Amino acid sequence: MRRNVKNYLCVLLLISTVYFMSMTYLRAEETRTRLIRIERTEDVSLPTGWYLLTAAQGLIIFVDAFYLIASKGNRKTFKQTMESVPVRVIGGLSALGGGSAGIMLSVGLIGAMPALEMPHLNLPEEKVAQGEPEGEEEQTYVFPVPELPPLMPVENLASQANGVLVISDAQDLSEQAISDQSDISAILAAPGAQLSLVGSSIVKSGDASSPENAMAYGLNAGLFVREGAAANIMGSLLSTAANGSPGAAANGSGAVLSISDSNISTSGAFSPAVMSLFQGSVTCGNDQITTSEAQSPVLVARANGSINASGGGLYAYGPQSTLIYGDGKFELNSVYGQSSGGSLMFLQNGAEVSLNGCTMSASGLYSDGLEGGIYINGFDENGREKKMMVNLNSNSLSLTQSGNGDIPIPMFHTVGGQTQINLSNSSLRIPSGLFGYVEGGKTEMNLDMQSAYGSYVVDGAASLNLQLLNSSSYTGIINTENTGAEVNLHIDASSTLSLTGDIYLSSFTDDQTDYSNIAFNGYMIYVQGNPIL
Repeated sequence: MRRNVKNYLCVLLLISTVYFMSMTYLRAEETRTRLIRIERTEDVSLPTGWYLLTAAQGLIIFVDAFYLIASKGNRKTFKQTMESVPVRVIGGLSALGGGSAGIMLSVGLIGAMPALEMPHLNLPEEKVAQGEPEGEEEQTYVFPVPELPPLMPVENLASQANGVLVISDAQDLSEQAISDQSDISAILAAPGAQLSLVGSSIVKSGDASSPENAMAYGLNAGLFVREGAAANIMGSLLSTAANGSPGAAANGSGAVLSISDSNISTSGAFSPAVMSLFQGSVTCGNDQITTSEAQSPVLVARANGSINASGGGLYAYGPQSTLIYGDGKFELNSVYGQSSGGSLMFLQNGAEVSLNGCTMSASGLYSDGLEGGIYINGFDENGREKKMMVNLNSNSLSLTQSGNGDIPIPMFHTVGGQTQINLSNSSLRIPSGLFGYVEGGKTEMNLDMQSAYGSYVVDGAASLNLQLLNSSSYTGIINTENTGAEVNLHIDASSTLSLTGDIYLSSFTDDQTDYSNIAFNGYMIYVQGNPIL
């Protein structure tokens, strides 16, 4: 090979390796930043593979540069260059030095570089991100999050929905429907439509001009079902890849959507997978439903919408993305769910939820101050307070993280309003040991054939009524800081209580009048400041 060609190839290898090494550092730093947001600590290490890759790149750079020098610009052949023992020794030391330099540079740069605003370098396997608290010195990239829509929008904007394919009569479709336009769904089921999709594919791209409208009304969805229309999806694929692009939405009185044996996925921010709004109705059966990015809950029911799901799986991978969100009605039976960057549920004023035989896990992180496996916000600034009802029967519910910084994550976090939680025969995993936190409002917790443990914290503006019924047991502490405005406890004769600290109550009743069902363990129960024994 001619010497000038060899020189060209050597220089090209040198330049390209330097370029790819720089890109490796940038991607590694972006990855580390994401992990910091998840762990809420700067003490985060990357997998060994990152450092091995930079070591290999450093080795190539040093050896290539050494060879150019030792061969005098390729005037010597490789054999002639390496026949000298000192040259071979120096070459080996160059390889070793290059690898070491690559690792040292990666340790220094990855640990010191600020987070970069490079969302195009997002790695798909690291979708589990969580917003990091703002700092004064370090500037990190945080995806812009708009204000959540009001609980009950003043008017319904469903009439603004449009579609590439508009159906207003009875039709059976099996072909692919595609939209790559902003604010235009792939399929719009208009009033009067009777649509059946079997083995079809719906693909939507094109960002929404208003992510708020996507979250509040389901606009820009892959499939949008209006009032008086019905759509049935069977064995189909529906995917959206845009910001503010829900998967499927039923909006309006008489809007009916049925999904079975299908795959629904969204890969943009502010893009719920399935929505039921303004008296719409959605039924899901044995579906795989996934969201991947920020502020993208899996199931959303708002403004008197309802969702019924049986079997299948729900998956939320983005930060602040919960499995169940809204103020509507939810009934889930034998559903598997996993939220990597959010809660099991984020419920609002008037929500009604029933979970039966479900297995679900979540990090419990939503955003600063809103942590909880099941977060229930009953506050309504307009005073339209409605009682919230949560029925949990024979489920397995797990939190995967114990805390967000100094804030422990409770399984149940209720804020304001009136909430009744009926918990029966369920398995709970709570790494923080914080069973519940009542932050304002009134909460009624009924344990029925239920074993529970941990602490129940009640703040000064809140009240808690806790009942242990039908062979239930509770091990832990309740209002141990004596902060609750009102805390009432009732234990029936078949249930037991085991103390791990002092308990302070406003009222206490035990159907076992000799308190033989209570293990005091050296602690006391105080009722209005007085010990019961």
